[in-house]
Amino acid sequence: ITEHARALAFLINDGVLPANEGRGYVLRRVLRRAVYFGHTLGLTEPFLEDVVGRAIDASPAYPELQQQANFIRRVVGVEERRFQSTLARGIELLEQVIERERESKAIPGRDVFVLYDTHGLPPELTIEVAEQRGYAVDRDAFEAEMEAQRARSKGQTSFDRFGDPRAEQYAALGVESDFVGYETLAASSDVRALTRGEGPVERLAAGEQGDVVLAATTFYPEGGGQIGDRGEIVTSGGRFRVEDTQRLGEAIVHSGEVVEGALAVGEAAESRVDPEWRTGSARNHTATHLLHAALRSVLGDHVRQAGSLVAPDHLRFDYTHPEAPTADELREVQRIVNAKIREDIQSETIVLPYEEAIERGAIAFFEDRYTADVRMVEYCEARGHGAASQEYASPENTSHQHTPDCFSRELCGGTHLRSTGGVGACQIVGDSSIGAGLRRIEALTGPQAERWVEERLDIVTTLSQRFKIPPAEVLGRIDTLEEQLADERRRAQQQARQASSGAADELVAGAEDVDGLRLVFARVEVESVDALRRVGDRLRDRLGSAFVLLGAAIEERPMFVAMATDDAVERGLRADELVKEAAKVAGGGGGGRANVAQAGGRDLAKLDAALDRAREAARERLAKA
Repeated sequence: ITEHARALAFLINDGVLPANEGRGYVLRRVLRRAVYFGHTLGLTEPFLEDVVGRAIDASPAYPELQQQANFIRRVVGVEERRFQSTLARGIELLEQVIERERESKAIPGRDVFVLYDTHGLPPELTIEVAEQRGYAVDRDAFEAEMEAQRARSKGQTSFDRFGDPRAEQYAALGVESDFVGYETLAASSDVRALTRGEGPVERLAAGEQGDVVLAATTFYPEGGGQIGDRGEIVTSGGRFRVEDTQRLGEAIVHSGEVVEGALAVGEAAESRVDPEWRTGSARNHTATHLLHAALRSVLGDHVRQAGSLVAPDHLRFDYTHPEAPTADELREVQRIVNAKIREDIQSETIVLPYEEAIERGAIAFFEDRYTADVRMVEYCEARGHGAASQEYASPENTSHQHTPDCFSRELCGGTHLRSTGGVGACQIVGDSSIGAGLRRIEALTGPQAERWVEERLDIVTTLSQRFKIPPAEVLGRIDTLEEQLADERRRAQQQARQASSGAADELVAGAEDVDGLRLVFARVEVESVDALRRVGDRLRDRLGSAFVLLGAAIEERPMFVAMATDDAVERGLRADELVKEAAKVAGGGGGGRANVAQAGGRDLAKLDAALDRAREAARERLAKA
């Protein structure tokens, strides 16, 4: 356990967080093994966080561990508590399997799979426990189950563009495209290929949908989280509306519809990106980089991008962090981003060798594949003049000038603003968990951020006017109203209890006596099923030896509650059977136990008839007893 704790401290300090794949999965396995070892010693409460803390204290030669101690302990604590509950239930079920297979001394692969897939017990832990007990594990059968599960999952997922057969089609045709849209939105080229449906064509006419591939294009293809550009491709004979842009192999594919004339392979064409679309995407991509840097500044260097969506009207940013950031932390992140926007920091885009970019501190992503030369986007120094540029792209810089103090420096192929001032403003509108150690921020920039703020200010203004108080007092007034509403609810509940008590008194007085057993079949006026049960409880407690079946109109539907003392059940009056008799008349059903049962119906008009039928059935049973 001690060695595992030390390993956890160093791994987390190096930026590794629990995950279901890659190095994060290694960390998770190490932690779970340590927790299991503790479980074998009888440690059923979280303990590993404290052991990790001791391991850090015992490692003074590594001051970076001391600096990250609180964060490391927090990551371990969150993951440990999450796994403790899984482990306790999983081990209990595994013990049942071990007991069942006592003669064969072999754990079936199907059981290993169910323990993992349904109950979360890691297969390696199941194997370890089994082997310690001298049991064999059918690993082949387990792998077969896993393969079947993967096949099922694959069938349920959406189509993967990387497996798009069109990519092979364009490769066979020898079609390739160059992206030339970093510095301009329009450029001349020629049509290299056209497709309609599943095959290539020489011509696309007005009204036809298909794909267009140009030798060079200003349309940015979807990638790096940024969705593809939109706009139009114009030739001398036609106009094509581009609705989506994707890279398939070496070809950049424009999907859409011919809206005028026709397009033909080989003719000259001009690609024209929608400037509003591109500016919106560039604005949100720039904001994404600022947001990433601000999160690392506030939450710690362990924060890494785990996915993103950059659209013209909003952005989404997934990041690694073991717990929900506080409201104050998110507010600080937003303040930092907006401060950098106001500073109007110049964007620099540099093409340089990958190793040199990493040396300079650029953030790269393990899931991405990089060529020898990479594109690094950095935001380092304020531009030093007033108006913010609204231009969508920055020129490539190959001079390799290095600014050591950069707020943001990332490897990125997307489009960005020339300076941060063009973002206008950034507003975080949501933060949520999307998995263990993964969170998602949603944010708006520019006009969308303004509208979001305006809408909420309108709400505050409307409440202020309705309450006839200053905006600053609105929250206080709502708190007061909530307290008043809670008081009214308590008062209504007290009145309901008093009413049910009075109703019970009347029903006790009118109870029918059959050989010492008191019967009540009655309709009562209550507002909820809970209130109906309370009346039934009171009656049963006060009548002694009794059977009670009550009906009420609740939310315009007939509801029934039946209660029986033990001696009533012995004489044939079961609550679950008689409540079904009543509900059947009202077009419904129900059930429960012999002593307590509940049912509902559909026809409110038959509530009284249902009670009468239940009363007759009770008398018939007593007559036979």
